[in-house]
Amino acid sequence: MKNGTKEEQAEYRIAIVELLGGDPKLRSKKSLIEKFIKEQMANVDGSVVMTDEFEQFWEVEKQASLKSICQTEHLDESKFNQLIDDFIFSGKLSLRDDVIGTLETKPKLLEREEVFLQVEKRLTGFVDTFYMGM
Repeated sequence: MKNGTKEEQAEYRIAIVELLGGDPKLRSKKSLIEKFIKEQMANVDGSVVMTDEFEQFWEVEKQASLKSICQTEHLDESKFNQLIDDFIFSGKLSLRDDVIGTLETKPKLLEREEVFLQVEKRLTGFVDTFYMGM
């Protein structure tokens, strides 16, 4: 896209954004793909393999998102990674005690259901964004 005119670049961006909006599987990925287009594609010339660039970008964003979730929710990263792997493999969400076990500090008994639902929501959102439909 670096070699194209500004009009061609704008046309490519519009076409990609329209494709993203029309596919329900890609909606959770839309902001990341738009970020890739904005930050990466303007600097790419014809000699770069776009899939390699995108995969590298995707991995960096995935790791940053994982760290952010773990910091925000106070989760042990390796245990949360295991929950993600289990969910991807089985397609089933983990048991409440398994999810609570990923926390760095255990919540009070009355807070557990709310914390469980929040972590479960973050887990499914993460998997939907970074693994499903890719």
